[in-house]
Amino acid sequence: MSQLGSTQNVSDSLMDACEKFVCKLYGSNVITSVNTLRFELFTRTRAKSRMLPPNKDSLTFHVKRANYQAFIWKRALEAKPKIDDPPGHGWKITGKCWK
Repeated sequence: MSQLGSTQNVSDSLMDACEKFVCKLYGSNVITSVNTLRFELFTRTRAKSRMLPPNKDSLTFHVKRANYQAFIWKRALEAKPKIDDPPGHGWKITGKCWK
């Protein structure tokens, strides 16, 4: 997790670490896949979808956005940091807003 914002792109190792972290947040020390954990929690408890961990696709977008924002913050004191545009980092433009 300390790798967040180190580079503009999310490495596979960072994504795996974030996925394992989210699984631990939802109480699993054994399952390391959010999709598997989501299925297990749903079938075991019939929890509402808002109480389940995000699926892998959703988590990937959240991690990309968090990484991009951390990358910007880590370069806040640089005069002219080289930062890519938000598309490709989990963001898209809707109208005049980034979402």
